[in-house]
Amino acid sequence: MISKHLPGTHRGIRPCIKRQNTLLAMARKPVQRVDHGRFGIINYLVVLFNIMFKRIPKLFKNFYFLTAFLFVVWMIALDSNNIFTRYELSSKLGRLEDEQAYYEEKILEVQKDHDELFGDQESLEKFAREKYLMKKESEDIFIVEEPE
Repeated sequence: MISKHLPGTHRGIRPCIKRQNTLLAMARKPVQRVDHGRFGIINYLVVLFNIMFKRIPKLFKNFYFLTAFLFVVWMIALDSNNIFTRYELSSKLGRLEDEQAYYEEKILEVQKDHDELFGDQESLEKFAREKYLMKKESEDIFIVEEPE
């Protein structure tokens, strides 16, 4: 069987040579300048935009996808009640609820002390002696301080 190819060549070499010859021929052609008038840049940008738009995947051109995406972006970042503000407000709410529980507990303690003090005369006198160093006329008070 006789080979139709030149000796030492492979079938894939010929198309490469043809491609190289085509590129050389294109490089030799003179560049034509076209005057687009005053809308040349705008036309160029429109063509460029169309080329770029064709490269965008079909999913991202879908109206429903774009609407949902813009809604999510709006809710996460742009809205006045966005996710970051909601997080800050919820953490502040938690702190304020903790403070409220603390102060309600303190109020109950103060009410208990108030009821104890003003319940009878003896407890009122005891409180006055301990806190305000008050005494009866016939008494003497000695304050003993313990060294630390």
